[in-house]
Amino acid sequence: MTTAKDIIETLRAFEEPERIEKNLRFLQAFPGGYGFGDKVLGITVPNQRSVVKEAFRTTPLYELSKLIKSEYHEHRLTAIFIAVKQFESAKKNPKIQSEIVDWYLNNLEGVNNWDLVDSSCYKILGPWLKDKDRTLLYQFAESSNIWENRIAIVTQKAFIKDKDFSNLFDIADKLYRHPEEIVQKAVGWMLKEAAEHIPERIIEFVNKRPESKLIRRIAFEKL
Repeated sequence: MTTAKDIIETLRAFEEPERIEKNLRFLQAFPGGYGFGDKVLGITVPNQRSVVKEAFRTTPLYELSKLIKSEYHEHRLTAIFIAVKQFESAKKNPKIQSEIVDWYLNNLEGVNNWDLVDSSCYKILGPWLKDKDRTLLYQFAESSNIWENRIAIVTQKAFIKDKDFSNLFDIADKLYRHPEEIVQKAVGWMLKEAAEHIPERIIEFVNKRPESKLIRRIAFEKL
């Protein structure tokens, strides 16, 4: 069995202190930024993934729960990478997938920056909710938590891939006037994804909502 302590020890060898300042800016982990208070170790994503490749088969969820509660961003992101890998490896085992979904929803406090959201929600919640009730995503869209807002819209990526737009416009509309750019960017991103399939509907939707030039610019990038 691989423990959270084992993973942390392995990651320690990849710490690059000279990258810390740059990564803090990238994650807006500074006063006034959406990631304020986060700590980083300067570990690159490729190095985190190399650890995941070795650890995902033998790390139980209760150890991932310890990892995702870490004060260090890279520890939490590695926990997310492992959970996603375990979920994808359990395609024929809905019981295990259900346990991973529950683990994810019970640990959303640690999914608190855009990369943590974007690396997980449409890969775990998306496939899980394809044939299930999606009320949860509407609740997230109306939440006061910006990361739950972003989860609500970015999870649509899994449905868009299947040309399922049944929730996209409702959730995009709820978040269209969001005060945070990090949420607006996600709305624009999902509209851009959908524009590859239904360009006319995206044009109509955006043109009726001139409030956000940022969303418009992103949504129309490929049109």
